[in-house]
Amino acid sequence: ALRFTELGAVIYQLGEAEAITRIDALTQRLQSVMRHTDVCCHYRDDVLLFFLPNTPADHESVITNKLKSLGEEQITHNLQLDFRLRALPDPQLDDDAAIWIQQLLGEFTS
Repeated sequence: ALRFTELGAVIYQLGEAEAITRIDALTQRLQSVMRHTDVCCHYRDDVLLFFLPNTPADHESVITNKLKSLGEEQITHNLQLDFRLRALPDPQLDDDAAIWIQQLLGEFTS
């Protein structure tokens, strides 16, 4: 999951249309580098969810580094990013996707 932090402030500073344009541009950029089997979707205005099936567990650091780099680039576009990675299946997560998505998103506030 990727969250745009301080989105309200960005909308206030740039206007809603410009903020949405920047988020859409970032989303398109992410989708352009994803594999055909990967999925990226807007879950909320400030959250994108990614599902990267068939991604080996040892690639987590590569993904983390790429997202950190992307976050650093977005600062110049007034967007600040935070993200969380989870390998699935995870036996500690509930079988109900709605519940584990809420658990994951709850980590952004903790």
